[in-house]
Parts: sequence; C-alpha cells; structure tokens
Amino acid sequence: MELIIGDIGNTFSKICLVNKETSKIKKIFNFQTSKLKTKKGVKNFFKNKKFDKFSIDKAFFSCVVPSVYTLIKFFLKKEFKISTFDIKDKKLKKVVKINIKKPKQAGSDRIANASAAYKIYKSDCIIVDFGTATTFDVVTKKGVYNGGVIAPGIELSMKVLHQSTSLLPFLKIKRIKKIIGKNTNEAMQSGFYWGYLGLILNIINRIKKESKKNYKIICTGGLSKLFAKSININTIIDNNLTINGIIEVYKLNKKIN
Repeated sequence: MELIIGDIGNTFSKICLVNKETSKIKKIFNFQTSKLKTKKGVKNFFKNKKFDKFSIDKAFFSCVVPSVYTLIKFFLKKEFKISTFDIKDKKLKKVVKINIKKPKQAGSDRIANASAAYKIYKSDCIIVDFGTATTFDVVTKKGVYNGGVIAPGIELSMKVLHQSTSLLPFLKIKRIKKIIGKNTNEAMQSGFYWGYLGLILNIINRIKKESKKNYKIICTGGLSKLFAKSININTIIDNNLTINGIIEVYKLNKKIN
C-alpha cells in the first residue's frame, strides 16, 4: 500500500507517493501551487498523475495555504476515499515539543522541518528554508522546537523591487564575485546575493550568541544550494527536509483513522 505525503507552499509545492510500510519515497511531483487553487486544478493533478491506480487510504500534508488544503482534502475523500490530515491537526501526536508562546501559530511546514531535523540529524540545528519567506527555525537535539525568525523571501523581494520601479529588471539571482557592480544587473545581483548572505550569517550568529550554542545548519528550499557554500558553517543541504518531517509525523501516527 501507498501513502500520499504533500508539502503545499505559497509558491511551490511537492506531493509524493510513499511506501506505507517502509516509508520510502517512490515518486515526487514538484509544481507551482497555483495549479491547485481550483477544484478543476486539484482534480486534474491527481487524475493526471494516476493516483487512483494505487492503493492509498491516508494522506498527510504540511500546508500554508488553507484554501488549497480544503480543496485537496475534499477531493481525496470524495473521489478516492482517502483520509487526509494536516500535521497541525489536534488529533496527531507531534514529533517535537513546540516551545513558543502561541503553538497554534507555528506553520505546519516549520513543524515538519523541525521534526525531520530532530529525527535525522540528532543535533542542535538551525533550519534555513529559502521559500516565499526566508525562515530560520531552531530545534534542539532533545526534540524541542524553540521558534525562529521570518524574513522576506529573496525572489519575492526581487519581484517587488522590479514591480515597484520603472527601470530595474527582474533577474535570476546568482553569486557575483565582486561587491561593486559595473552595471544595473551586476549591482542588483550583488545587492541581493551579498545582502541576503549578510542577513543569513547575521541571524545565525545572533541565534548562536543568544542561545550560547553551536548548531548544525540545514538549508532547504529553492536557493539552498546557492547560499549553502557561502554559509560554510557545518552546513547541509536537504531539499526533502519538509517531506521527511511529514513522514516522521505519519510514522508516529500510523494507527490514526
């Protein structure tokens, strides 16, 4: 039998088919979240990927777009008789202890990331997730999620700058060697790359100073490879971190109906 594991982000999403017994990923589908914002879009996705050809009775999701999760849950129940859970669901046992003032405010993607970091890396970790927002999450080797930092996403910031000015282009961010740009494109590449690297390193260093700990740095998300080499502080790239965290929640809740 198989299991659906999904990570629904604001911009990009990932849905996987997972072996229910071994918890191994069999298939991964990456796509833009906008494709799932209508009933027709959800139907077309699951029909076109032929999920109905598999024996699936459960689906576990991390989702930061509630309207999309509602559409998915309704469709999977109606068409495939699949029970669907958000990992923030009160019914579910949590892999990590949520140590923040308002636990309900912790995004399910961040809970998933913390769960995977705790189970896989068994260290004090800072997770840097390069998504629509750039987030930093702190999880201890004892399995406590201690909160984190939310900063504007890099590509989102670049898009807003482009939309708000008449002459500045929208660029694909890349590493530029020299800090001083000799034209508009170079100046923007420098500002975004070195500016965000400075933000990332400053936040990591301040977390270390405030907590008086050293951390393993786990980078995930679209731009993780670009920045991980420059962070260079015991850094690991894991772009299946969120999915693996959801799998850990499933493993803890296998008997739930």
